[in-house]
Amino acid sequence: MLGFMSDHIASFFLLFSHALIIIPVLCIGYIWLNRELFFKLIHLVLLTILLNIALKVSFQVPLPASLGKHWFAFPSGHMQLATALYGWFIYQCSNVFLRALLLFLLSGIGFSLVYCGYHGPQDVIGALIFSTLLLCSFQFLTFRYPQHWHGVVLTVGLLLLLYSQWMWPLPAHAWMAFYSLLGLNLAELLFNVTYLKSSTKKKIIASGLILIVACLLQAVFRLTVIKQGPIYLQQSQWLFLAFAFPLVCWQRRSSRPLPHADRDQYTM
Repeated sequence: MLGFMSDHIASFFLLFSHALIIIPVLCIGYIWLNRELFFKLIHLVLLTILLNIALKVSFQVPLPASLGKHWFAFPSGHMQLATALYGWFIYQCSNVFLRALLLFLLSGIGFSLVYCGYHGPQDVIGALIFSTLLLCSFQFLTFRYPQHWHGVVLTVGLLLLLYSQWMWPLPAHAWMAFYSLLGLNLAELLFNVTYLKSSTKKKIIASGLILIVACLLQAVFRLTVIKQGPIYLQQSQWLFLAFAFPLVCWQRRSSRPLPHADRDQYTM
């Protein structure tokens, strides 16, 4: 496949492993498609980031010198993240054509990382293995402990963060992932977020509100006193954004019994 690669094709595939695509996919999926499903997927993606950092600082295989970055290559973070995200879709999807398309996309991302010189084959294969193991473990956890899985994920995420900090100075995206996990779980704990179906009007309002919150946080955290502060303070905006994210879609569950005809408003 490398023989058919070009810079433009590789850039196209790699776009699907970047935050520019992944974050909107998660946000749109949560607000517009299936909140409970994407709530789990967001947890999986964030845990994947923390696990990848812990693995990198454990193996400490340097990136190619040509990249000019003092960080680690094994396993590939982009490949591990893409495998978790699109692997989850492959598992959940019953459409054979869509599954094949997602597998082709994952293959393209892996080959593109090698083609562009960002990673060696061993980095990509390692990422596939670790991400697949995490995906299977996450599926078991959510199935076996449907009421407590998010607490387990938060605890594991904290342990991975502490371990990584002990091994190596934490990069910014480590704090981003942990703060996001913490914010989501605080909102879930304090407000008992439910998964009622929403009207199109409410989804539009929720989308607008989360954009407003994100812009306001960006403006506040650009202040010099925060921008020049320690990295854990700079990244704390993700705590507030993740805390607000479920709340803009929050609906209070009525205490009165639902008529039988209305019970289908609760979705998985």
